[in-house]
Amino acid sequence: MENTEMLNTQQVRQAWRAYYEADLGFRNHWYPAAWSHEVGEDPKPIKLLGERVLLRRIDGRVYAIEDRCPHRRVPFSAKIECYTKDTITCWYHGWTVDFTDGALVQILTEPGSALIGKIRVKTYPVHEAKGLIFLFIGDVEPPPLSEDVPPGFLDPDVAMAGLVREVKSNWRWGAENGFDTTHVYI
Repeated sequence: MENTEMLNTQQVRQAWRAYYEADLGFRNHWYPAAWSHEVGEDPKPIKLLGERVLLRRIDGRVYAIEDRCPHRRVPFSAKIECYTKDTITCWYHGWTVDFTDGALVQILTEPGSALIGKIRVKTYPVHEAKGLIFLFIGDVEPPPLSEDVPPGFLDPDVAMAGLVREVKSNWRWGAENGFDTTHVYI
């Protein structure tokens, strides 16, 4: 800082406003959500940035939908019921949603309902690369994955390995120190 004048707390908070407001992490980015081998035909529930999501592989491609029935917001994952390879049915009232586009395709207790085709659950953009499933969590059109990962990450000679472990902590500590070997205890 060329100006030797100290910033007050309010100025610092304003400069870092997006950081302070990101309680659950930064929206509008691609996030690694699971290893590719972990996602199969059975829906896999995950939680990213506070959002409950279901992942499912259909005909080789991974899809992601909100893990909440559009009717009463009950989590589909509380009791997985899939009667076709590309749908999930809510165990509570029988609302059936298409995994590929999030559309309501049937209501088991009210066949032919006027709501069919008019209601959707949120879907998430998915990209599979380097043995990982990436989800875009955000409110804007997602950029290409290549713009949101480190340079060279997608190069053909780069391989991925690692482990997944849930750590109950402030996400900021992990983002700031997770790659720093002097902070291994955080």
